[in-house]
Amino acid sequence: DAPQQSVTTVPSTVSAEVDLLGFGDDLSAMSVPTPAPVGPASLQSLSLKSGVILNGEDYQNKWSSVPDAEAVIIPALAMSTGPTSTDGVEEPLKAFNVFTMASGELSTEFKFFLYGQEEDAYGGGFFLIQAVVSKAPFDLSLTIKPNGGDTNPTKRKEKIDQLVELIKSALGEYFP
Repeated sequence: DAPQQSVTTVPSTVSAEVDLLGFGDDLSAMSVPTPAPVGPASLQSLSLKSGVILNGEDYQNKWSSVPDAEAVIIPALAMSTGPTSTDGVEEPLKAFNVFTMASGELSTEFKFFLYGQEEDAYGGGFFLIQAVVSKAPFDLSLTIKPNGGDTNPTKRKEKIDQLVELIKSALGEYFP
């Protein structure tokens, strides 16, 4: 079971375009509405399985089966510092059952294709994540697509908010 996290409000929006494999996405140009706070009753609604393996083909099939309109975009979370390699992100996330399908480093950013799967008792759905760590200044942008699991939009949003907080907690050394 993933440790319980305190839940705070996380800016999010939905994008009509999601560029999974391209490195030219401009997530910073998107408008960001402020969501309603997540209530304390939802604190235990996200629990991720350990040891989940998803290959590239399965990841891509799951990603493309979710309409782009259902993707949640979390742009430019400010970081005080950043990783020196992809391992600096992958290893801490793995400890929280968020796994890496693929990753790479470019001159201006690190890019990650991540995933986690809920415990069956919590819905068993996948969360597919495209994460970009910009190097100057350091920030983290996330595109998250839920696949399967809980179809209740409110519960799904709460789980995604909790996933974002889990990611920030796992990468806590990089956040102010």
